[in-house]
Amino acid sequence: MNTPPRQTVPDLQAHAGDIQAILGSGFMPLRHGAYRLYQVTDRGAARRWLRAVVDSGLVKAVSQLGRDDANLDRPHHHDEIAMLAFSHAGLAALGLVASGDFPFPTPFVRGPRAGRWPDDVHVLLAHYQDRAGTGHPLLNPEASSGLALRQEVLTCPSYIGPGGRSTEPFGFRDGVAQPQIDGLRRRPREASGPLAGDHLVAPGEFILGHRNEYGELAYCPDVAGWNPDGGGRFAMNGSYLAVQQIVQHVQRFRDFEAAQPPTRPGAPTLTEQMVGRHKDGKPLVACPVPHAHDDPAHDHFRYRVEDFDGLQCPRGAHVRRANPRDMLGWDVESGIATAKLHRLLRRGRVYAGPSNAADLPTPEGDPGPAEGLFFMALNADLERQFELVESRWLVNRRFADLADEDDFAGSKPKVRAFTAQGLPTGQRHDGLSPFTTLVGTGYFFVPSLRALDFMARD
Repeated sequence: MNTPPRQTVPDLQAHAGDIQAILGSGFMPLRHGAYRLYQVTDRGAARRWLRAVVDSGLVKAVSQLGRDDANLDRPHHHDEIAMLAFSHAGLAALGLVASGDFPFPTPFVRGPRAGRWPDDVHVLLAHYQDRAGTGHPLLNPEASSGLALRQEVLTCPSYIGPGGRSTEPFGFRDGVAQPQIDGLRRRPREASGPLAGDHLVAPGEFILGHRNEYGELAYCPDVAGWNPDGGGRFAMNGSYLAVQQIVQHVQRFRDFEAAQPPTRPGAPTLTEQMVGRHKDGKPLVACPVPHAHDDPAHDHFRYRVEDFDGLQCPRGAHVRRANPRDMLGWDVESGIATAKLHRLLRRGRVYAGPSNAADLPTPEGDPGPAEGLFFMALNADLERQFELVESRWLVNRRFADLADEDDFAGSKPKVRAFTAQGLPTGQRHDGLSPFTTLVGTGYFFVPSLRALDFMARD
């Protein structure tokens, strides 16, 4: 009997020079940013522009970020960084033809199920700088570059504080409890606490072609003309990016918050219970494991062990829906293993002020984006990761055996409910208005640097 050849597991560090730097950092110390959506109007000109961007070195690799254990988000003395991603239609607009043997997966081809941007949104350019200004002219291309600007969203640096710590418009610390890619710019385990392994995830959950939590190599699509002698398929070292532009109705949230004082001194507010954290990032669940430093956002806890019934952090809280931790299995170990199959690497930022979106739709009755989150999540399997978290956890009205409830940050339905568990009984809050509106969403592919070079060829 013939046995199939064993797959060689790639050396992640050997590939770090080919992986876009966004997989290794959110570049928070580069406090000024912009997200630009483009349509490809001239394939040849767009490819020449892409060639100029690739040759400029503005798109960095993970290996160029350094290994600063004190602050992994430090951009290693770069004052300007770009990230490039392409929709499925955008790859076609640039002339790429998917392989019949290794096509792109269905979720990426069809795009998001709701709120999607038009099909002629082809390119997402993320631009990060350490100071305000127009930056390199290549990152704000003119029409002669074969690209038509469909939308520009400027990030708001006032939400990023010292050390790159960010908050979001409702006043909560953001970016807490991120997964760590095993073997990629990771802090030493002893500096992160004994439960650091709970957040340590196999690289193939985010980087295509590498070993995932199933022990398999994450599936890599291919395109016609790609040189297999170059090492793997076209999508090797790439990732998928799920993007959502979300308006946050800040005044509505603040009015609600003011009308819901804490039940007793020192108790979390109702809005903190709905989020699942105090505003400074400290979890509502008591952390029994000592921490190496005084960080209010340390996450050394497990729901099944410390708060099975949701008496500290309600069962329908946002953070509990987004990452159930050890609650999904029949014991702690199986629960954590299951949760790792659905983690998302978040890279979004807060934006504020009007965005240039004159020809893109906005929700009916909404004046357009003013303040909110440009959410971005990297993952290797859109269906198993982003779509499952979105549809089965965040907007599942019976999540954790709840009855007819929804995540507080969701935009549907128009009237919602939330229950805070308690003894002897909990308290249900009905008739809650939504605090967010989804403006647009899209799926993009983040190519490796070698793939970008291939795409830029004439």
